[in-house]
Amino acid sequence: MRINVVGICGSRIVGGNCEAVMQKALSFFGKQKDVSTELISLAEEEIAECKHCNWCLRKQTKNKFCAISDGMDDIYPKLLVADILLLATPVHFGRLSGHLASAIDRLRVFVHGNVYGRAMKNKLGGAIAVAHIRGAGVETTLLSLQAAFHVLGMITVGSPGGYHLG
Repeated sequence: MRINVVGICGSRIVGGNCEAVMQKALSFFGKQKDVSTELISLAEEEIAECKHCNWCLRKQTKNKFCAISDGMDDIYPKLLVADILLLATPVHFGRLSGHLASAIDRLRVFVHGNVYGRAMKNKLGGAIAVAHIRGAGVETTLLSLQAAFHVLGMITVGSPGGYHLG
């Protein structure tokens, strides 16, 4: 059985710290037999905010996930075949980046969509937060990412050693 791991880096910095941490996480999976990995960087992607227009509830089709057409068009099919989704973000004012937040909001197509609703259910989700200083809000950032996994019906993966928030 082949396991597909998709990592989405929500930083606007190409090749920055957040992307380096995601590459390290994916390299662990890449060493495993029958595991494929893919890094999706949002650094140069244009991702519009979700309008909550409910188009996906009524008009979603097999080939069109969302009314908005942008960088998410290529990401949605990759998430459908993913078994594990890793989300990495820099910490901005104690929360995830706005760019990644917009992408996550657009994942409501996998919650409420009339074709793809519940498509992420029971897949594994792992959260990664990168901060430059201690106490910058890593915990609250991880909680935001984990909340997204829960809304999507995914299984949240934590860290060994008693770090309950990732």
